Amino acid sequence: MEVKELRLGNHAVINGINTVVYQIEWRKKNIYRINDIDSIDKDGEDALEPIRLTEEWLKRTPLFEQEFCYLRCENKYGEFLLISSYIGQEYSIEVKYVHQLQNLFFALTQVELPISK
Repeated sequence: MEVKELRLGNHAVINGINTVVYQIEWRKKNIYRINDIDSIDKDGEDALEPIRLTEEWLKRTPLFEQEFCYLRCENKYGEFLLISSYIGQEYSIEVKYVHQLQNLFFALTQVELPISK
């Protein structure tokens, strides 16, 4: 997982601990500081891992209906799809990780995806 995939508020595993990202700071030539942890390279090798999207994670997120857009996440053959319905058209994209779902939701709605504990 690369640092550039993360936004503040994303869920990720940092040094083996499941956490919410509250700080991303560029230090020097492809070295980052994330959540007060120094020396994470741009590829996040060893220190940074995505959280696999599961049914349990999906249960922690509400379904959202908006005026012209409906978003839902479905498990199709073991893979999760984020499906957006917009004025009679449906679009879908495969989502493997929690941070991808968070980022796509924000990109489509300009609202952070609430995740309960």
